[in-house]
Amino acid sequence: MMERAFGSVAPVGEPAPGLDGSPIRPLPAIQPQPPHDEVMAQLQERATAWLEIFCPKALTRMTAAHEALLRSGEESISHAVSSCRRALTALADVVEPPGPGTRPDHTGQERKVGRDEYKNRLLLHLGKRVTSKSGRKMSIRELELLVHRLDALVERFGKGVHDDYHHDDAAHIYFTTWVVIAEVVRFSGS
Repeated sequence: MMERAFGSVAPVGEPAPGLDGSPIRPLPAIQPQPPHDEVMAQLQERATAWLEIFCPKALTRMTAAHEALLRSGEESISHAVSSCRRALTALADVVEPPGPGTRPDHTGQERKVGRDEYKNRLLLHLGKRVTSKSGRKMSIRELELLVHRLDALVERFGKGVHDDYHHDDAAHIYFTTWVVIAEVVRFSGS
């Protein structure tokens, strides 16, 4: 066998040794990319069609979030997350407009419905529109989880703490926002 600076060369037909002289394992076969996710695409298409007619402002905000995610970087991540929250606020403005005081939810609990209470307004809307108890519970839990994550991320970015968050966090928020928007649209009719 011939010696080289980085190890020995194996004769033709024999596996080449690694740096430590052991045989090199063959690389695993490259797995094909998963197919395009038609389910998410259909969900977005239906929601987008509704938003174009009834709430173009929310659609503009989601487009801004998408563009920010493509740019990447700390400021872009912050912009994407803020745009998602603004999209939900715009959606709430259409399906359950803000007003003074409070309104009762599906359980009778009074909820503030001012401009900044977009979460309460979306909860009120879903509570009125989702007829099955289990469906309402799931929709409301999904919204609550998303809003909790949004608030936590926006607060951290507002304090200038960018090191803790990555592009994947913002991407998760972006897709979850689409899911919540689709859920609101599903029960909003046309």
